[in-house]
Amino acid sequence: MKRSVRLQVVLQLFQQKEDQALQGVQLATQDVEQQKLQLSSLVDYQNEYYRSSGDTQQAVSIMQWRRLQDYIEQLKGIIAKQEYQVQLSEVALQRAQDAWREAHLKRKSMESMIEKIVVQEVLDADKKEQKYLDELVQQLQQSRYHQK
Repeated sequence: MKRSVRLQVVLQLFQQKEDQALQGVQLATQDVEQQKLQLSSLVDYQNEYYRSSGDTQQAVSIMQWRRLQDYIEQLKGIIAKQEYQVQLSEVALQRAQDAWREAHLKRKSMESMIEKIVVQEVLDADKKEQKYLDELVQQLQQSRYHQK
């Protein structure tokens, strides 16, 4: 079996790894979008909450005001955690993209190597055929010489 044919199995493995890495990029992209959407929802809720609490210009007790401030601080904390989660998701996406690039380059390199091997195999086969034809011509010439 030719070397180029045997290497097709390795190329298929590299292709599978590249496909898996691409799936990882797609999943990481979805996660980033989901985390950003969640952050956006939280920020929208916070803004709406500020607006609605600002609209109620009524007198509140210190206890109510303190609960309101505690809730606002909790909301800020949740938003900060979600911002951090977005950053983590973006880092994971970057790593997934790096893994895909590496897998892609390995597959392309293997394809290139196989192409070079195929070219060399064709050249070797042509040389072998030419040598065989040269030997055949030489044998024919010798047999004609001996027949005379």
